Amino acid sequence: MESDTASATDSSCGALLDEKRHLQRPERPRLRRRGRGRGGHGHGQHFCPKWARTFCTAAGVILVLVLLIVSSLGAYIMWTTDILGDTVNDMLILRNGSTAFDSWQNPPVHPLMRIRIFNYTNLQAYMDGEDEKLLVKEVGPYVFREISKKTDIKFGDNDTTITYRLNNTYVFVPEESNGTLNDTVTVANMPLMTAFARMQDAGLLARLALRSGMRALQAQPFHRLTAHQLFWGYKDKLINTIQTVMGPFNPAMRNLKVGLLQTKQGVSEDVWTVYSGVGEHGLSKLGYYAAYNGEPQVNYYWGECNEIRGSDGSRFPPELVRPGGTLWVYLRETCRRTLLVYNTTVKVMNGIPGLRFVPQAPKRLAKGEEDCFCSEKDGCLPYALMDSSYCKNGAPLVVSGPHFLTADEEIRTVVNGLNPVPEKHEPYLVIHERMGVPIAGKSRFQFNVKVHATGGYRYMNALEGKVIPIIWLERDIGEFPHDLQKILYFTAVTLDSLKAGLQHGLPIVAAMCALSLVLFAAVRCRKNRRLLSAAKRSGDKILLKVTAPPTREMTRL
Repeated sequence: MESDTASATDSSCGALLDEKRHLQRPERPRLRRRGRGRGGHGHGQHFCPKWARTFCTAAGVILVLVLLIVSSLGAYIMWTTDILGDTVNDMLILRNGSTAFDSWQNPPVHPLMRIRIFNYTNLQAYMDGEDEKLLVKEVGPYVFREISKKTDIKFGDNDTTITYRLNNTYVFVPEESNGTLNDTVTVANMPLMTAFARMQDAGLLARLALRSGMRALQAQPFHRLTAHQLFWGYKDKLINTIQTVMGPFNPAMRNLKVGLLQTKQGVSEDVWTVYSGVGEHGLSKLGYYAAYNGEPQVNYYWGECNEIRGSDGSRFPPELVRPGGTLWVYLRETCRRTLLVYNTTVKVMNGIPGLRFVPQAPKRLAKGEEDCFCSEKDGCLPYALMDSSYCKNGAPLVVSGPHFLTADEEIRTVVNGLNPVPEKHEPYLVIHERMGVPIAGKSRFQFNVKVHATGGYRYMNALEGKVIPIIWLERDIGEFPHDLQKILYFTAVTLDSLKAGLQHGLPIVAAMCALSLVLFAAVRCRKNRRLLSAAKRSGDKILLKVTAPPTREMTRL
């Protein structure tokens, strides 16, 4: 009986002890994830397999790290290098067969040249002494389309230079002109003026013979011509006599050309050499002259004034085209260099930005400055006038601004009818900053004649040594083809915007990737902490039940 009671008691104690051990090792609650699944919204779903969670986590971390590295590397390259700029610069080099070379050889844009003639309207009244000064009236413009090509092209050593001749064609555009080529005007007699200028250094007998011959031919310092004759030349007794008399002494007079455009039409005898952008100079001298007729300088003046410094005007080194910069241009019409200075930034052709350059304002030279442009006999010309007789076969041509813009009042008032207006007469050039090519602009200059040795013509005595106008010329670059405008716009606006976007956008992408990585890690850590806290709270409640004070039955045991 006692044994049965003892065994029952032992069984009860064993059961209580087993229950106590079980409660002391609580089983961790099994959690379920809430979310959407096939079972419907809000129903618990089992966790993904451990290998899937590991793969997703590793792939996310690797993707973020790759984006971070790539964006940082891209930002570094964009900030420290100019890949886009270098690519565009490489396209500008004049290589045989390249797009840049083709557009240089056969320019797709044909400038419009507008010629305005100074018509002397009161010549008879001036000759009779009724008018104190000659009166001029501007006639025109007569508009010509200039089609310029380069021919006889030869590349120099290592393709660093290109030698060529110009082949120009001028086509009259009547719909753009104000007048016809049959218009009659009274202008200065350039062949006569040239003959007198050439005979200045001749002996007394030679000059007397010339004057007698001119009187016999009834040649006058002014004559009437049609616009066509003025532009394309003509023949008369005076020209034939000059060629016969002066030809033996001056070979240039044997084939005397008097037409203003006739001397420019066709293939030029002059050979020019420019830098191609290849070699030690690179793009720093792209388009700049290297030689004229095989020589590194001309022989019209003295010293440094003979230097061929500057571009032909068709393109410029891109690194020099910048705000505040200066550019040199060598003008064949004036046979000398001209300095262009930055003026402002403008937009042309539907929003293409460009830098506007204007000629440096002429300054009053102190004695000794640029004396190499002056004549040994006649000295220097007045302020803002340029002597071009040295490269015009002795013709007493003087170049100035239209209507003697920027010249002294005593120059402008030699004749009546001149009215210089900067907005109408000032030349300018708008240059594409990245490509270095002119995209707009007008070159404007005036041809004048200096009156020489007109003894025997009493009405001309007051004009002895004076400068009087003949024509002024305006060359408009013209409108670019639509497809070329797209290229210019892309390189000027889109490339810079893309570069700026990459430079500023890549660091932002890198920062976002880094932030995403940090947030990803923070979310994972917080989720793990939440699960651990939930497990601890559940375990504490169970342990509290187990560690409660023993009951009376347990004490008895």
